[in-house]
Amino acid sequence: NSKMQSSDSSVYAIGDVATFPVKLFGEMRRLEHVDSARKSARHAVSSIMDPVKTGEFDYLPFFYSRVFAFSWQFYGDPTGEVVHFGDYEDGKSFGAYWVKKGHLVGSFLEGGTKEEYEIISKATKLKPAVTIDLEELEKEGLKFAETVVSQQIVPEVKDTPSSEMVKQSSSVVMMKKPLYVWHAATG
Repeated sequence: NSKMQSSDSSVYAIGDVATFPVKLFGEMRRLEHVDSARKSARHAVSSIMDPVKTGEFDYLPFFYSRVFAFSWQFYGDPTGEVVHFGDYEDGKSFGAYWVKKGHLVGSFLEGGTKEEYEIISKATKLKPAVTIDLEELEKEGLKFAETVVSQQIVPEVKDTPSSEMVKQSSSVVMMKKPLYVWHAATG
């Protein structure tokens, strides 16, 4: 379930072997990547330590790779019509959007900056309607994601005193001290 519990609520399943609900797509998924494994483990620990305050696992599927000078990131779901943008020949970044039923469901970017990767991540998470034709989407490229993100209002973080937080960017808040302390042991 969204708290990473198996059919036996005292047993938690995480990582590559676990199937869990992906809220954005309204279906169960099994994602085989280190990011999913790490975040599902973190969520399971939170569910165990404070089940009342722990919300649903709201994960945006994310895959990445880096080999020598090449690096790419993918967010979302690679289904629907694919629209390529950018030009690798020019030495600039290039990418693709996946559009399904008139909504952005996936984004890929090769050679982007940290800020550009953050923008396509946010845009994909919003699953916006694509109201322009696909040829225009191809021409807009990253500007489409930038426009989508710039039109959104970022909700305020509540229930935590601001003295306990360090704001790093509009979407990242780091806690000065942990909300809870936990220990794991094997034997």
